[in-house]
Amino acid sequence: MQAHDHNFKNVFLDFPKEALSWLLPEALQAYGQLERIEFVRQEVGGADVV
Repeated sequence: MQAHDHNFKNVFLDFPKEALSWLLPEALQAYGQLERIEFVRQEVGGADVV
């Protein structure tokens, strides 16, 4: 079974504008509509975590 955080990450990757307006609508009010969004696909884990 997948973790919930993985599912939320996928929602943001697949539907970034919709996810932002659903989870943080005040960001859209403060900064306006997104023109472009880009994600870095890199996981932090194991020895990399400080």
